[in-house]
Amino acid sequence: MKKIRKLMSALLAMSLVFSLLAVSASAAGAEETGMLPFNLQALADQDLETASPEMKEAIMLARRLLASGSWVGGGEAQEGVFSTKDLAAMDTKTASPELRNAIMLARRLIVYGSQGWTVGGAVSEFDKETGEVTPLPEFSDLWPEWDLNELSLSKDPMYYTDTFWTGASGVNYPVKLHVLTEKERPSYNYEWNYYAHTVSTAYLSKNNAAGTNGGVCSPFTARRTSAVFLLTSAPGATDYNVQLYRGLPGQGERVSDYAKVAVNNGVYFLGLTVGENYYLKISSGTLKTDACTAAYSLFY
Repeated sequence: MKKIRKLMSALLAMSLVFSLLAVSASAAGAEETGMLPFNLQALADQDLETASPEMKEAIMLARRLLASGSWVGGGEAQEGVFSTKDLAAMDTKTASPELRNAIMLARRLIVYGSQGWTVGGAVSEFDKETGEVTPLPEFSDLWPEWDLNELSLSKDPMYYTDTFWTGASGVNYPVKLHVLTEKERPSYNYEWNYYAHTVSTAYLSKNNAAGTNGGVCSPFTARRTSAVFLLTSAPGATDYNVQLYRGLPGQGERVSDYAKVAVNNGVYFLGLTVGENYYLKISSGTLKTDACTAAYSLFY
């Protein structure tokens, strides 16, 4: 009974997205989120024969909801009714791509709604009448399980597809890696105002066929579930190879896929464990010499 109720809640959450999208943009602007409406029909159309037992329950319920034409949404504490807050709190790791889409939409409606927040104390609330300055709560205190960068990147229609992430090796690593696009790259020019920002240099070596020549750089302790690494300059190289490791420098285990990135561009990592130690391993196949001193930035 408990499992069925959970499945019903999930589907009611999905149907709520239709209600959310029908409301005017006053609730943080659904149109501004860039998300496509959740497609309940796509779930109902899935093959029952190949679906898991849990998915079969979801598919059948989706079909019943479509047949009845009754969409449920609204209040917080009513029996059988799913709120925006309930939807936003669902686990994106175990959800289907379409449900993750809906969860992210709900989170953005909350994050960019009436609740004020800041990152690193960068913004405060100022009362014009009294002159009083009130600190705003930190994003991480309000929503410790959510990632601010992911909320932005997930607006990309490709975000929930395999092609958005590197997937070069076919290995399912715990940390996902995304090469920044030309549109995403400029936003990190000002991110240092809001997140921990390390600027330093690293030894960039020429890679070999075995991929063992990479140099270790940029050790850090995760403060949130994502990080961004950019190699901003590398004399004599046009691109570089990068992958993420967990543990002490030179002694850790690989936790991300491998990617080739243009110099002065970077990668976004998602799935880090807060409090864990990480470091990067870099090399380049386009160096004209055996090695060079490269400059990098890290946001975490």
